[in-house]
Amino acid sequence: MCRRTDLLKNSGPNFIARGLRVSRHAPWISHLLFADDCLIFSEATDRSAQRVASILDHDNKASGQLVNKQKSAIFFSPNTDDEVKGSIHSILHIFTEALGECYLGLPTAVGRSMNGVFDYVGDRVRNSVNGWAERQMSCAAKEVLLKSIAQAVHTYSMSCFKLPAKLCQRIITYIPNYWWVAGIIWA
Repeated sequence: MCRRTDLLKNSGPNFIARGLRVSRHAPWISHLLFADDCLIFSEATDRSAQRVASILDHDNKASGQLVNKQKSAIFFSPNTDDEVKGSIHSILHIFTEALGECYLGLPTAVGRSMNGVFDYVGDRVRNSVNGWAERQMSCAAKEVLLKSIAQAVHTYSMSCFKLPAKLCQRIITYIPNYWWVAGIIWA
């Protein structure tokens, strides 16, 4: 992994035609590494594709490991010409063009309107709370479940995205509702 990081850093933004940046004053990002995944950002040009192919070839020679091109994918911006896409596909020999719906458990394409994108978080909290058998648990057990599961389900999503206020309010109501129902059953 360290060898790949060094190869990408040394080849860096100048070698991979800048990459992307998240705002006007942010630095250029040419690559991101997660566990055994590598995301490379580049302009959609033949020159950039040849440079990425060269980096992958150097990595193969240095590590003895090949990139599985059947499992790899390319994601183009919507304004990329079909001719350019075809050229890049042929240079890299990666013909899958997709951005998965989820990566590391989070949605990959989130726009300005996040209505419905994170509904699964609220559903998971509701389903976990509704699935507990209140009669067999003590108050301490209920509190531990609420703190360890219901309040932790959305933590990862919230560390990466600002969840919509309506969703947060829905999540907040599930926990007191659980205590209310559990209190009636115990009474």
